[in-house]
Amino acid sequence: MAKISFFTGVGLVALSGILFTMERFLAVYLYVGESSAVKINGSGSYDPLSMPSIFDNFYVVFLLV
Repeated sequence: MAKISFFTGVGLVALSGILFTMERFLAVYLYVGESSAVKINGSGSYDPLSMPSIFDNFYVVFLLV
């Protein structure tokens, strides 16, 4: 029983790392997509976009507490 709990815990920690990495990748992808479209357009109206920080997600703060 202890082995099942251990491997389940390791698997869930690995899954949370994968989900966090995917979230970060999508945030960077959307950031680059939005900022490069403004640069290509050349309209001169560039509003700097802000990357989301790690603490923007409610669940990160909740789970750290």
